[in-house]
Amino acid sequence: MDTTVLGRFYEPNQWRHAFGLSNLGVRTKLELQEPYRLHLWYYNQKPVASRTTALIYPPLFQIFLGIHMAGPKLSAETFKAGLFNYPESGGSVTSPHVSYGDHGYFKVTNPDTCKRDATRLDFLATDDMVEIWWDADATTPDEQGKTEKPGAWRYSNQGKRYLPGTMPSTELDVFKPETSLSSLEQLPPGEAPPDYPSPNKSLPS
Repeated sequence: MDTTVLGRFYEPNQWRHAFGLSNLGVRTKLELQEPYRLHLWYYNQKPVASRTTALIYPPLFQIFLGIHMAGPKLSAETFKAGLFNYPESGGSVTSPHVSYGDHGYFKVTNPDTCKRDATRLDFLATDDMVEIWWDADATTPDEQGKTEKPGAWRYSNQGKRYLPGTMPSTELDVFKPETSLSSLEQLPPGEAPPDYPSPNKSLPS
């Protein structure tokens, strides 16, 4: 529900009141999305399933990350240990914060002491979130680059993300176009990937 491409199929008069939290990064144009860029870099050509790369990529990223971090002796135990040893990454406007295991983000209350001193292990990858709200009149491209229908999610506070326990207990910042982002046409400074040469220079571009 926190994608613009699906939000445009909902009843617009009801959806103009929608707001909430999202784990997704601020929407960018298709060519800037990590799955698209990775395919273009490696194969030196655009992905055939260009409009669904964002759905295909996350589970592949997770399983290959676990295999890589597991080392030479792959098993369920080394896969889990590999992900738990993966260093924290992301946390920028377009890139969610990712970690596994115990980094202290998911504290639960100990029923014996009533203190938040027990840590729940993190198996979910994305830790942070952003405030979002539905702008029924926005005409920006959705995650697939389409603009046929109006309406789009906006990201409050210029897309600022919050880890567990860091979101301020103040009035919500939703329904404020002047302090929100609808999408980005270029990546913010420092978020662009390194410009490595493609391993497939011989392929047609």
